[in-house]
Amino acid sequence: MLTRRAFGSLAFAGAFASAMKPLRAFAAEGPCRLKIGVLSDIHVPTMEEAEPFRKALRWFDKQQVDGVIIAGDLGFHGLIKEMRIVPAIWDEVFPNDTRSDGGHVEKLFVTGNHDVDGYFYHRPEFPKVKFPVDEEAAKEAFVFNREQVWEELFHEKYETVKVKEIKGYKFVLFQWFAHLASDICAERWTQEPPDTPFYNAIRYEHRKLDEFFEKHGDELKGEKPFFYVQHHHPEGTVFSPFIYASPQGWGSHDCGRSTKYLKNYPNCVAFSGHTHVTMSDERAIWQGEFTSVDASACPGLPFAGVINGRSNAFCDVDPDGTKFDSETPKVGQLMCVYDDRIVLKKHEFTYDEDLGEDWEFPWPISRGKPYEYSARAKRAIVPEFPEGTALKRTETEEKIILEFPTVRVENAGVRALDYEVIASGRIEDFTRQIECRRVYSKEIGLAEHRDREPVRVVFDKKKLEAEGYKDIKFEVRPCDAWGHKGKAICA
Repeated sequence: MLTRRAFGSLAFAGAFASAMKPLRAFAAEGPCRLKIGVLSDIHVPTMEEAEPFRKALRWFDKQQVDGVIIAGDLGFHGLIKEMRIVPAIWDEVFPNDTRSDGGHVEKLFVTGNHDVDGYFYHRPEFPKVKFPVDEEAAKEAFVFNREQVWEELFHEKYETVKVKEIKGYKFVLFQWFAHLASDICAERWTQEPPDTPFYNAIRYEHRKLDEFFEKHGDELKGEKPFFYVQHHHPEGTVFSPFIYASPQGWGSHDCGRSTKYLKNYPNCVAFSGHTHVTMSDERAIWQGEFTSVDASACPGLPFAGVINGRSNAFCDVDPDGTKFDSETPKVGQLMCVYDDRIVLKKHEFTYDEDLGEDWEFPWPISRGKPYEYSARAKRAIVPEFPEGTALKRTETEEKIILEFPTVRVENAGVRALDYEVIASGRIEDFTRQIECRRVYSKEIGLAEHRDREPVRVVFDKKKLEAEGYKDIKFEVRPCDAWGHKGKAICA
């Protein structure tokens, strides 16, 4: 494990960080064979709220992409009227699936939980009953009309598993509905689904992925990459086990449904979304038996802190404290495929700027897996506050307010993901920890140069005093994605 101070100087740490770019030693120049825009969780319930999606497509048009991935959650409430907005915006930017320079752009869309389950989320019988018997009300829901609506809106047949090919590269697209169907047929479902045409149509839909790989799996083998898209993260890949271990992270992965197949394909690059976690988190790309990428979320990151337990990610954050900005970031990626490497550019559409260095990895994957979790954790530079950093402590009658600067590449050689804040106090002759919090800086979801506002954390002074603690001490440590913590600054 490497610390910044171990290098002796900030300049040397910066040089080391630059040297860690995995492709610089062996990437050869060559033409880009394929360009794909990558989005997820665009959630467009109204035309007014679709502007981030429109901006993303316009940026992809400028990049002359060959296709656009949307890894699920096209809408929010699972309504047909929401789904109609997606092709309406698409046709504004890519009329007849055509870029402004005349090139073709392929739709690489799959459904997510909000497209399917979203219709039930706000119904009083959810989650006990996922399917209402009110046939008239069901006419407005996408889930009950998916084949007809999908073909009408996107001019292609709805299939649980679909394969598309662009410039000789295959894309395997897996719809969310297969996951819901598996829930119905699993032991969690307490009663046999009714014998109706609708239920019979989905009763075995969860087997479609099994059937696909049994029939077409051999066609995907080889060194040429193929791309797999679904809404859930493949189990055991991005953010595993960090999010999956969280009580709120129960729905973040697919319970192994795809991983059991994808692990047999080192030439697979999988894209998924659903968790709305910031791409500033280095765990958003994973390499193991295959490569898995979190596509993050275009409309914002409301779950980025909630799932991971950050105490400043909720609506009731003290107004004197820093609240994580989950609304401003509207993010996506541009994938460029070369003969010898794949490059992923992370882009933020609100300010139209890149989010840090590109992710680059050699191809074929046998040449190296620079984004393997264990290797990255070992070579990580532990974030440290710059020498002389002080923890500012301000007290009022009711509050204790702590304030400290953000840790960034420009001032520390590496950017901190978040911060651990510990309050401890003395009871009689021993000291114990009173409270431990993890907090994001306000703009961790944006480009680093925007993440300059000091972090403020507020404690209830009267509560601490009422519990009888003496000599209360506060410690703050910068943290990275791998569990490393820098030295504490104290007050």
